[in-house]
Amino acid sequence: MLFDALCYALSGFFMKFSDEAMDTKNNKVLAIITGLLCVFFTVLVCATSMDAVFIFVSILIGTALAKKVDSINHIISAIIFIVYNSTSVLGYFT
Repeated sequence: MLFDALCYALSGFFMKFSDEAMDTKNNKVLAIITGLLCVFFTVLVCATSMDAVFIFVSILIGTALAKKVDSINHIISAIIFIVYNSTSVLGYFT
């Protein structure tokens, strides 16, 4: 339980940090690195909780529908997240 809370918190922190690095500082390298750290902590919590998978997939879908997946750090992070979690989500429905 504590592990999940820590992973959720770090995922959110690095998600916002990545966005800030790209939007205000225009630092692509920092944005990509922190985006990958966001995905790392997201994947960790998703490995232990199917609820986390659906929460983060819902966030990704909502963000994509709002056209906020608009920079290289978002695109790389989204692709890695989708590739990793596609087996988890598809396996859930079979």
